[in-house]
Amino acid sequence: MDKKNIAIITAAGKGIRLKKDIKKQYIKLKEKPVIYYTIKKFNDFNIIDEIIVVADKENIEYMKKEVIEKYNFHKVKTIVEGGKTRKESVHNGFKKIENKNSIIIIHDGVRPFVENKVIFNSVKNASLYGASIAAVKSIDTVKIVEDEMVIDTLDRDKLRRVQTPQAFKYEILEESYKLVDRNNSKITDEAFIVESAGFPVHITESSEKNIKITTEFDLELAEFLLKKESL
Repeated sequence: MDKKNIAIITAAGKGIRLKKDIKKQYIKLKEKPVIYYTIKKFNDFNIIDEIIVVADKENIEYMKKEVIEKYNFHKVKTIVEGGKTRKESVHNGFKKIENKNSIIIIHDGVRPFVENKVIFNSVKNASLYGASIAAVKSIDTVKIVEDEMVIDTLDRDKLRRVQTPQAFKYEILEESYKLVDRNNSKITDEAFIVESAGFPVHITESSEKNIKITTEFDLELAEFLLKKESL
């Protein structure tokens, strides 16, 4: 099979932190849901061949009719039901991929401002190194605390705040899933699974603009960023 770049976009989250009646991926920004802008970024970028969207069960029909079909996102090949956790949702999407000669790009559905250069570099670095994750340097000093007391200060130059996209060669992610217990509560992203399996993970420089919309402030920031972009 020809090599493909396949994006898995996760949109099955509950959005508990935002405390809205509507899930964060469906909140409207300029009369369109957040997930619209995220899918559009990948659908319009020529290096992306296919998209798999992972949605919560009760909103699969809405996703199909009101997002994918309404805006003609032709690269979306399937909508997959999400799991109880993010890692389950990603794995559900991964299981739908038939082309094993692929780069898999995993991205949060509520990160609509990811730049093309970050997607491109993530794919390029995954092709070179096997695994690559978007990240930004830590501006703040980070301290380890116990019982409200500082016990250590970490070297800021060695710290990165990890985002998505996270890109992997298919065979590396497949092997990592086999080697690592996915029930481990410490797993917060696919990079952790790949690291735990013993594979090196490369860093792709990202941008502070690549926000994950999880709070009211994030929503306000998203509205501001939309005014500056022609999305």
